[in-house]
Amino acid sequence: MPRVQVDHEDLRHAPKTRQSVLYYTCARHHKERDTCPNRKSYRAEILESVVRGTVCDLLADFERVRESFERRIRHERSRARGEPEMEEALLARLAEIELTRGRYQAMTAGDLMTFDELEARLDELEAARGIVQRELEAVRGRLEEMERLEHERDAILKVCAGTPGEGLAGLQPEERHKIYSMLRLTVLVGQEGSLEVSGIPGEAIPMIAGPQCNP
Repeated sequence: MPRVQVDHEDLRHAPKTRQSVLYYTCARHHKERDTCPNRKSYRAEILESVVRGTVCDLLADFERVRESFERRIRHERSRARGEPEMEEALLARLAEIELTRGRYQAMTAGDLMTFDELEARLDELEAARGIVQRELEAVRGRLEEMERLEHERDAILKVCAGTPGEGLAGLQPEERHKIYSMLRLTVLVGQEGSLEVSGIPGEAIPMIAGPQCNP
């Protein structure tokens, strides 16, 4: 049976007026009503209870969570090897481009270069600056990703060190959503109501293939 992905960003509360019961629906149901393969609504309290229980079981396995984060951090660290030096070199290159721009403008003011020549040189410098800027953004992005993963690892392991069940139960929905986001939580709901939860940076296999989550 076809399934649709409903992750922590796409899950939406769809209020039903009768007895104020809340439901989840796939985001595609609103955007692509005619082509969405799963147009059912699922009771929020049932879906959230199963997902919360699954996450609690996961967080109870301290070593698994720690190693999963460490694996992803090692991967990012290997990608970022030499990045601080690269960042410094790219910043120096940007400064050099700005100095060269100033020299060209001074040469034009001293009638050592025509305005047409200046325009051509400045276009070349702007193209070079764009390339360097994109490289710098990529380098900084990799460094920031590694720092973010380290921060998320520490936050998640702090939850693991306590009593995950009590810890999650005591959180506000927004706070639980933050934990789920750190775990890269993804929920797949099949048309027949089966539930599959996967996540954790570096984890390629599902946490569970869950029980029925009937509408």
